[in-house]
Amino acid sequence: MNGDVNRIEVLKMVESGQLSVADAAAKLAPAKPALKLTGPTGQPRWFRVRVFNLDTQQPKVTVNVPMSWVQVGLAMGSRFAPEMDGLNWQEIASALNDDTVGKIVEVEDMDKRERVEIFVE
Repeated sequence: MNGDVNRIEVLKMVESGQLSVADAAAKLAPAKPALKLTGPTGQPRWFRVRVFNLDTQQPKVTVNVPMSWVQVGLAMGSRFAPEMDGLNWQEIASALNDDTVGKIVEVEDMDKRERVEIFVE
């Protein structure tokens, strides 16, 4: 749901006849985040996640997701994860649309002896 729309207020407006059902649905629908699906060369963009064992430096998990799937995931998350209503989904999409490629996040868990790297190519 759009962060600035209060569900109760919209429902009250429908009940009082101030707003049609179609208009209410449009107000309550999540903004669909749009991602840049191809890079400057026209090649498809990828969202990649790697989990490494810190002791062996060997990869434990490798996930490669096309940006088109990330776009679908963001749209679904913005609609079906009410506990995440406070997130600005468009801001997340904008961050992923940056022309920057390479590592965007690296986190190490010393207890589990793992490093997680997330990058865009």
